[in-house]
Amino acid sequence: MDLAAQIEAILFWKAEPATVAELAQYLSQNETAITRALLELTTKLTGRGLTLVRNNDAVMLGTAPEAGDLIERLAKD
Repeated sequence: MDLAAQIEAILFWKAEPATVAELAQYLSQNETAITRALLELTTKLTGRGLTLVRNNDAVMLGTAPEAGDLIERLAKD
């Protein structure tokens, strides 16, 4: 499993933000490798139902903006 996929799995499992430093520690990688893998993950998620949400040095998985109407409709049910 490549580094981007490992990060995706961690973020899905955590269901909360993780910093680049935390991801580097979890995966025994340097922060540069994590940053590159996050860019790769962002590309891989393009056009999908999920997106990578960044807030300063923290990242998490979120629902893609394009799915907003669907999620809003389901939340009303």
